[in-house]
Order: sequence, then structure tokens, then C-alpha cells
Amino acid sequence: MVADSRCSGSAGRNNIRCIGLITLAWLDEMLRNFLWVPMTAHAKHLGLDARFLGLVFALSVGLRILPNWMVTQIGAATELPMMVSTSFGYAVSGFFPDADWALLLLASASGL
Repeated sequence: MVADSRCSGSAGRNNIRCIGLITLAWLDEMLRNFLWVPMTAHAKHLGLDARFLGLVFALSVGLRILPNWMVTQIGAATELPMMVSTSFGYAVSGFFPDADWALLLLASASGL
């Protein structure tokens, strides 16, 4: 996470904004980090091979450059849209747990 100059003030409103931003970033990391263990077990249950999981993993890791680039261009304001994108991908894949495309969407969203 990139430090935002708006988080350095001592005003209560800025502190609440910073705590919210830190919480969103932390939740985003938790969702991404805990994705892979259940994803591997689920893929095995669906009969998907290691190549498909490799594609899913590469997609997720490869897309992680997008939020990093956005933070350097826009700043910390990108945290909320990225968290919404991640949540959307998780929700959609939850509705279609057996679809290959949903797992790819999940990996894409977790990369964001």
C-alpha cells in the first residue's frame, strides 16, 4: 500500500479515512492470500488439471501490475474500486462455482 499524504494529518476525519483505507487494503490482501489453498482443492474436485491452475495463477499474478500502476498514477483513491472489483469477482464465482470461466474471473478479480 502506498502512503497517502492525506493520511498524515491529525484531524479525526483524516484518521477515520485512513483507517478505512487500511482496512480495505488489508481485507483485499486476505482475500487474495487465502484464495489458493481452497482453489487447488476445488479444481481437483472438478477434475481440472495443473495446466488450468497454472493459467489461473498466472492470470492473477499478471494482473497485479494493474493496481500497482494505477496507484502510481492516481494514488490511494484506487483502493476502493479495486476492492469492489475483487468482491464482484468473488461474488460471481460464488454463484457459478463449477464453471471454468468463473474461476478465471475469480483469479482476475483477485489479481486486482
